[in-house]
Amino acid sequence: MISSAFRWIKQKIYSYPLNLQINIAIGVIILITIFLILTITYVNTFNQTKENFKETGLLILQETMDKINSRLKLAENTAIMISNDSRILNYTYSSNSTSEAEISRYLNNCLDFNKYDTHEEGLAYIENLIDDIIFISEKSIIITRKLNFTSYNIRRELNNEWFKKAYFNKGRLIWSDYFYNSSSEQLVKSTSSELNSRLNQFMLIRYIVNEKTSEDVGYIALSINFENLSRLIDNIKVGKAGNLFVIDNKGTILACEDRAQILKTINFDGQTMKKVLSTSSNINFFEGKIDNRNYFIFHAPLSINNWKLVLTIPVKELEESVSSTLFSISIVGVLSFIVITAISTLVLNNMSHPLKEILASIKQTRDGNLSQKVDVQGCMEVKQLSTEFNFMLDKINSLLERIVEEQKVLRKAELKALRAQINPHFLYNTLDSIKWLICSGDGKKASELATSLSTFFRLSLSGGNEEIPIRDEVEHVRHYFFIQKLRCGDNMNYILDIDAEIENFKTPKLILQPIVENALFHGLNKKEGAGLIKIVAKRKDEQTIIFEVFDDGLGMSPEELDSLNQRINDPLLQSTAGSHGYAIRNVNQRIKLSYGDKYGIHYKSKYNVGTKVSVTIPVIG
Repeated sequence: MISSAFRWIKQKIYSYPLNLQINIAIGVIILITIFLILTITYVNTFNQTKENFKETGLLILQETMDKINSRLKLAENTAIMISNDSRILNYTYSSNSTSEAEISRYLNNCLDFNKYDTHEEGLAYIENLIDDIIFISEKSIIITRKLNFTSYNIRRELNNEWFKKAYFNKGRLIWSDYFYNSSSEQLVKSTSSELNSRLNQFMLIRYIVNEKTSEDVGYIALSINFENLSRLIDNIKVGKAGNLFVIDNKGTILACEDRAQILKTINFDGQTMKKVLSTSSNINFFEGKIDNRNYFIFHAPLSINNWKLVLTIPVKELEESVSSTLFSISIVGVLSFIVITAISTLVLNNMSHPLKEILASIKQTRDGNLSQKVDVQGCMEVKQLSTEFNFMLDKINSLLERIVEEQKVLRKAELKALRAQINPHFLYNTLDSIKWLICSGDGKKASELATSLSTFFRLSLSGGNEEIPIRDEVEHVRHYFFIQKLRCGDNMNYILDIDAEIENFKTPKLILQPIVENALFHGLNKKEGAGLIKIVAKRKDEQTIIFEVFDDGLGMSPEELDSLNQRINDPLLQSTAGSHGYAIRNVNQRIKLSYGDKYGIHYKSKYNVGTKVSVTIPVIG
């Protein structure tokens, strides 16, 4: 059905005059171009707007985080100021003349101290973050109340973990987790959301010790409720639907503009929640999901209790802001299409005859004939079109030939990599060694050798993954060393010097063992006496990891070294599996095909001194 409809449309178009056919083709090209322009513009505008959202969100989050941390720091300074005041320190002395009323007035002044913030221009009035200041001593309990309804069963609270922690860490400031002040519940007649915001509180506690006399004074506790904390982020908006939250380390909302959300959990999906709650000392931004809808998520750590400040902005809001721009561009695109089509119609009336041959060539090209060149005489534009069309054909043919050659090289490299995973000769020799160890009665060593061989081949397979952690690659070559040392005895020694910082980064698998095998069979085995192979793995710079394999074997002459470096770096150079450097070239080509020509293998050697092999790969997380 579709094929018949296509043929009908094709025949219908061919029945039109040539200039109309070309006009249709130009129209289609223009529409495609407009579509691409719209797409690119949309993507660029979206990305730019997203970047603006990100910068604005990060700025607001930074300022809000600084604001909250500053207010919390002001509360800490207040607690320290109270703790160091002589009236407080000496209040418990029997000879002290300071009355409870004086202490209460002093605490009221400290409460008022939190109503002001310092700026370059001077003092500015701010809403007090602290509800109550509570001074607890053996002599009395003094509560300075900001709000009349506040009530505490303070003797009961002294047995909770925060007061105990403050007692055992005398002099230190202790921030409690949040708790529900049930003692005040009967005093407040309000909605459940207001109860949650007013009666859920947290405290800053310090146990005061008179440093001069080393005597205990008592507790100072500053109480803050969620209502006051929420006011710090009220009326802070990003876009139409952005929201700010303070959450604890379990994702529970402690403060937000909508008080009904307090003590609820933001409905992040699992991955988003994991990212938000991850331990981080910096402001972070990523795209996540809330209620299965995409959101921009900003989060920053607060200075207490591993709490987080979270800003959420719907991605849909950004898309809506971009759509108006896209609509304007669409109108311009449609008008441009109409104007260009009208102009092209006039031009094509003068170009119809010479373009027939060009169209015939284009049709052949469309059918797969890339060798048909255009040779048309006509106006300057037609000649240029013919020249460009011929140039395009040459370029396409050149690119196709290059792609074919590169695909051949890639397939060869993949095949060689597969073959290089198992060396039958190595397997035969190892199994033979296991047999003779068993025959000689050394079953323990035979078991160790079999276990190492099993681990060696398991790591070779690596679940089919082409990239494995560096620690697994090192472990693979370690087992290869173990097997070879059991066979070679004291004639072979090895050292592995691996930077622990890079062990979790990824590397192409099976890149070290072929190099070590070359070092052993072409270096150490040709040398009289014992030999040493050393592997060093470290970070060369921010983008590069380097492996260096040293051996003190026979080494190579300058001619042999140049020949080997040429063989391993020329993917089209013919070679046989038995030639020196076959496996190394395979490893080198795998690295270059995966990461680019600036990475790979390079040999340095000096005859009768030894050989150094450098393998560079990018840092892969």
